[in-house]
Amino acid sequence: MEVEYLLLCHSSARDARQRLSILGIFETLQSTHTPLVITGEVVARILFSQDEQGSRHVFQAEIVNADGVKIIATDAVSFVVQSSLHDLPSAQDFRFDFTGGIVPNFGEYVLQMLLDGKVIKVTPLFAQQMTGM
Repeated sequence: MEVEYLLLCHSSARDARQRLSILGIFETLQSTHTPLVITGEVVARILFSQDEQGSRHVFQAEIVNADGVKIIATDAVSFVVQSSLHDLPSAQDFRFDFTGGIVPNFGEYVLQMLLDGKVIKVTPLFAQQMTGM
């Protein structure tokens, strides 16, 4: 298993050929005041090897503060790793709407991906105060 990416973005969509388009990737939330309200979604991709196909897993994404306290979390999603063509790794994409999520204070946070309850990927996230506006 390999995590290809874990992103916070403004939006994502699939086209008719099921290709994923990701718009507005960011790691910094900016506001003149707190709390900060997220307008965006989390997008992630995990690659699974042939021997992992058919296995069942639970995925979740969450934002935690510098003290490790969870402030926003997705619902846990159960899935089965699908088989792929031509002995290639199987890719599993996840998209979760975080719009309306509340970041209570300015500071450092992390966006983390959990698989079967274990953190497997961490991405830094910053909540920054804007000045001079």
